[in-house]
Amino acid sequence: MIRNFGLGCVLTASILTVNCASADELRSGVYELRTVPGTQLDYRKVYLAVEKGEVQGFFDNPFTTPAANNPDRDPTCRFLLKSSDAKGETITFATWFDGEKGGTISLAPGNQQSWSVKVNGDLPNCEVPTIESGDSLTFKTERNWIGFATIASKRAPLFSASQDAARTKGYLVKDDVVAVLARSGDWVQVDYFARGNDVVRWVRRGDLQGG
Repeated sequence: MIRNFGLGCVLTASILTVNCASADELRSGVYELRTVPGTQLDYRKVYLAVEKGEVQGFFDNPFTTPAANNPDRDPTCRFLLKSSDAKGETITFATWFDGEKGGTISLAPGNQQSWSVKVNGDLPNCEVPTIESGDSLTFKTERNWIGFATIASKRAPLFSASQDAARTKGYLVKDDVVAVLARSGDWVQVDYFARGNDVVRWVRRGDLQGG
């Protein structure tokens, strides 16, 4: 989490299967989930990065219903995913967090960048599952992401440029999730999702796992 911006990210693992006519239908950017046509739960997001025939992603729902036995506690549902082959008619994603694995999710292609969701089994890192069979996944906003990574260090400082002199007061903590925008030697430009906003900074490559 960026302490200066608030919000932290925690994740886990499973398998996600996408049945689509062509891998070209998947684009890098933000996708939204609808449960009922015409309604929007805009706090549920799927972030995807398509790069060189590979698709990586992150499902994020930071605002689930508080637990019945603890109304002050807000459980989360977040996990990462990555394809094994982005060019077939069926695209299968492995999802993960700290080695934990969960069930599967299938996406059947629809019209106008829309996919129908089917969930099989328990999802990882989801105390209250908030992606369900029958949900509709729809492309919303394009981004120039090329991958996803998690913070591996206990505390990773953020930089406004790819040099030590550009260090800012912000930082991320272990297991926070970032989208990757660019790589330059020992530096990686990342996009962190802070309360719905894109916070673009640089981090040292050694502070990341993946990416």
